[in-house]
Amino acid sequence: MMTVILSMTLMFCTKEGPRGPRGPAGADGINGNDGTNGADGKDGNANVIVYMFTDSVKIKWSGSEINFHYDTSTPNGFNIPDSILNDGVVLVYHRVIDLGGNYQMWYPTPGLGYNALYQTRLYLNQFTLQIRAYKPDGSSWSGTLPQLTAIKVVLIPASTIYNMRKAGDVVNFDDYAETMKYLGATD
Repeated sequence: MMTVILSMTLMFCTKEGPRGPRGPAGADGINGNDGTNGADGKDGNANVIVYMFTDSVKIKWSGSEINFHYDTSTPNGFNIPDSILNDGVVLVYHRVIDLGGNYQMWYPTPGLGYNALYQTRLYLNQFTLQIRAYKPDGSSWSGTLPQLTAIKVVLIPASTIYNMRKAGDVVNFDDYAETMKYLGATD
């Protein structure tokens, strides 16, 4: 008889009722203790090299140009290695005193100089860095150029070089879809 009652109970009690409302969220647990701090890492360096020229003889205009010949005879002599010249970044700035002698400003080279009175262009090869001054319209300079107080040359070696052309491929980078396909990128 006990088996019959137990069987009937199981048969008629298999239905679930409707799900009740969600109960309130439980209280947050106690935060654990912070772990011990790790040792400081080694300071990083992007291998950027900066040459600052302030010698008034070296940074004096010779006509409308200034030439810096590379010095490989001394350990810290001015030099732009071929690896940076060909694959890295070379930034040059010149600082001038305004015509009133009141303040000094940095100007990118190449670019327009003080009050857009002149423009500079930069020429680089494996032996020399040359800065030339021109009139703002690009014609040859004539006249007196502002006094320079410093020239800064920043060399940034490349850490990764991406060749944007595969052998035999001619990619029209003006075509968005073709460029995306070439780079293996998706929208």
